[in-house]
Amino acid sequence: MANPIRVTPSGTGLLVHMDDGTIYQAYKSAGNTFAIAKAVAQNPTPNPDPGPNPEPGDGSWQWPFKYSQYVAQSGDLGYLAQFNPKRKNPVTGRITAHQGLDFGVGGINGKPIPSAHDGVVEISASAASPYFGYGAAILIRHPDGTACLYAHRQAKMLNVGDTVKKGQTIGNVGSTGQSTGPHLHWETWEKNGAKVNPRDFMKARGAPEQ
Repeated sequence: MANPIRVTPSGTGLLVHMDDGTIYQAYKSAGNTFAIAKAVAQNPTPNPDPGPNPEPGDGSWQWPFKYSQYVAQSGDLGYLAQFNPKRKNPVTGRITAHQGLDFGVGGINGKPIPSAHDGVVEISASAASPYFGYGAAILIRHPDGTACLYAHRQAKMLNVGDTVKKGQTIGNVGSTGQSTGPHLHWETWEKNGAKVNPRDFMKARGAPEQ
């Protein structure tokens, strides 16, 4: 009989990983105990070392917008839109790190911004009281300790401490703060606070760009 080798959190309960590769869903029941339900996934090759992201590809992450449609990928706009450790800031003219992706083409102005994952609002700024040059930005901290920052919203939506679900609207694309036009500046932060390329961040979670 298979034996459990690790347990990881999963939304409504826990995932119990067995040494034969089977994964079971555990739900909280009476008496602060967990009842194991049917298998939710099969993996013929057990992997006891999940790396930094225990459940890549489990569908719990989504891109706020389609990368190929809304992020410029060539020319001057592509240079400005991509994650870049040394980029000339179009507002200040200084060479600084661009630590996110800019979704700014394809008629994106005003579109509702969906949260990439479940989480809790840690920062929610308004246009009147902006979060530095990010304008009416919102930072959502996720259960695994990572976070996503969404900048330049049209206006404040949600308050610090509010819980959000994946896909929930957290604002609308705008141009508040240091911005030359309507766009979503999206940053992905590892749990140690490091800002990493969203393309790599999402790929590691089983959600590469489309």
